[in-house]
Amino acid sequence: MIIIDPLVLRRFPDLALGVVTVRDVTVRRSGPEFDSFESGILQAVRRECTLESLREEPLIKIYRDLLWSVGVDPTKIRPSAEALLRRVLRGSSLPRVNNVVDSVNLASVRSRIPMGVYDMDKLAKLPLKLTFASGGEEFVDIAGYRKAISEGALVITDEKRIVNLYPCRDSEEVKVGIETRNALISVFGAPRVDIGTIRAAAERAREYVKRFAGGRSRLAITGS
Repeated sequence: MIIIDPLVLRRFPDLALGVVTVRDVTVRRSGPEFDSFESGILQAVRRECTLESLREEPLIKIYRDLLWSVGVDPTKIRPSAEALLRRVLRGSSLPRVNNVVDSVNLASVRSRIPMGVYDMDKLAKLPLKLTFASGGEEFVDIAGYRKAISEGALVITDEKRIVNLYPCRDSEEVKVGIETRNALISVFGAPRVDIGTIRAAAERAREYVKRFAGGRSRLAITGS
């Protein structure tokens, strides 16, 4: 469901992605069961690291290095897992969107691996493609902000547009909402992140979504 541009693989030959497709999902607000489950995981995360120690965690450093390598400043546009972790370590809860997005965010925080999630029926065409931006493409992020993408940045595209600024932000145009019935979860790899780590993170996302939103899911790994 996501292919990697040969130019990307030439530069990052050990990069891999996890892809989970979930069909017939039931999207709704997260309820008390999710709140309780999340609370236990966030307590564990806060025991494992602090805001000060976070930047020294190997996975956090790897994704920061990936962004620096393609000309993106990770102190200004953070990898999504790090952005969520920083929120948690400041004592805040994770944002509430819906049970699918909330489950994926929680799996990302627990795994330290950035993830994205899209409404499959809003995508122009599958497979998606991880590629380098040409420069100047317009991207509307999940908060609705419009941004011109710099040349060489990593992006995931469908046939019409950028759906993810990799591995940081998803697009507003393909977000999961109450109307969503089929979802695609992307689990973002980076150089030096082995396939086993990506697969484990994808399995966690798959497990959380199934537990709180149901559906029929499949997991695949693409790349090296």
